[in-house]
Amino acid sequence: MERRAPYLVKAAPRQSAGVLVVGIDPGEVTGVAAWDVETQSFTHVGSGSFFEILGLLDERIGSAPTAEGWSVGLVVVEDARRLPIYASRDGVRRRRRDRLCRDVGRIDRDVQLWVDWLRARGLPVRLAEPLRGGKWDAATLARLTRTASGPGWTEPTNQHARDAARLVFGTTARHLWSWGNAPGEAEGVS
Repeated sequence: MERRAPYLVKAAPRQSAGVLVVGIDPGEVTGVAAWDVETQSFTHVGSGSFFEILGLLDERIGSAPTAEGWSVGLVVVEDARRLPIYASRDGVRRRRRDRLCRDVGRIDRDVQLWVDWLRARGLPVRLAEPLRGGKWDAATLARLTRTASGPGWTEPTNQHARDAARLVFGTTARHLWSWGNAPGEAEGVS
């Protein structure tokens, strides 16, 4: 059986006009979003496997921005490693708890792989705790990204892609400047 690549990895219809902030939501399905700081809009919101997103970023992030390449000013990676596991207090026992612990370990390893890979390419990385306040649905993403010149992000997305978008939505040049002077593993995105 042939495995079909998710269509969301290819959802990048808009060209970038300036510096991008890339958000990555690691997991079995990894979300990725690219936010253009100058135009205050998304140029890409998608998802795929670890290796599909790695290939996309490897293709788009080069030493010099091209027509298809991205000029990345910062990469924000969601990092849940500092959050406590509530399984013992929620009554999760035996197999379910073992599975939960394995899943948490996988995500922790994915985060570390992303950080190592991005830093090896000389990209500034900021680790952010998962955002609280509920998840965005497709309608919320479209509504929040709507501008006077356009309808907002209306391309198909899934929850992983929207989580990556939440990490970088609204980032400004001022954020980049202040975060650029902060330690590489600052806590949370504010």
